[in-house]
Amino acid sequence: MKKYITILTFLLLITIQIIPLSAQEIYPTNVMLTIRLKGDVIGQEEIFEIIDMEDYILLPLVSLSRWVDIDINYIRENDLLTIYYEEKDKSVQIDLENEIYYDQPDWSTEPPVTLEGDFYVTTKLIEYLTEARVDWQPRNQEVILDFNYL
Repeated sequence: MKKYITILTFLLLITIQIIPLSAQEIYPTNVMLTIRLKGDVIGQEEIFEIIDMEDYILLPLVSLSRWVDIDINYIRENDLLTIYYEEKDKSVQIDLENEIYYDQPDWSTEPPVTLEGDFYVTTKLIEYLTEARVDWQPRNQEVILDFNYL
């Protein structure tokens, strides 16, 4: 019996090491999205999916584009994603295969995730493009996108 337990433990350890973190199951979490402009609430979405990675969150670009006028261009052959925000004339490119935010290497510590037809990205990308503050309130399960918060 002890021999079988040893073998099972060994197999379990090998399996854990073989499966990379990115292949583990990732599920979105439903939260409230609040959009503020100069302190006033101008929009809310009660069921807004984010990915909570414990140390940081990822926001869904396609879902967010209902609230923020961003253009999303995905080139499947290169697995390249370009996001453009016309109001500020800013853009960001992401290599989804290698999980790299071009021109923003420090953001790559929060790699993008493609899930259920949406592209989940770091909050830093949204803050950079829109110049709005993204405020994650885990206790309230709320993401606040605050424009003109100064």
